[in-house]
Amino acid sequence: MVKKNIDLEVKKISKDAVLPKYYLPSDVGLDLVCIENQSLFPLEQKRIRTGLIIKIPKGYVGLIRDRAGIVSKMNVHTAAGTFDPDYRG
Repeated sequence: MVKKNIDLEVKKISKDAVLPKYYLPSDVGLDLVCIENQSLFPLEQKRIRTGLIIKIPKGYVGLIRDRAGIVSKMNVHTAAGTFDPDYRG
């Protein structure tokens, strides 16, 4: 497997923030960690803070997706997000 190195600008805006990282060497996506505990009811949606600002490089897209383990163990789904390089918000 070949991974392409890109420069990803990440800034912590909370002292509790955890920088994104690959959980396993074979992972193709970085894991994000939330900085707050939340409870969700079935089908409920909430914004969950990471304490990070991430700048997506030109020519790339940031994708927020479900992790198979969390879905199968806890039946938790993300409202999948697509972040273009020009998004600031």
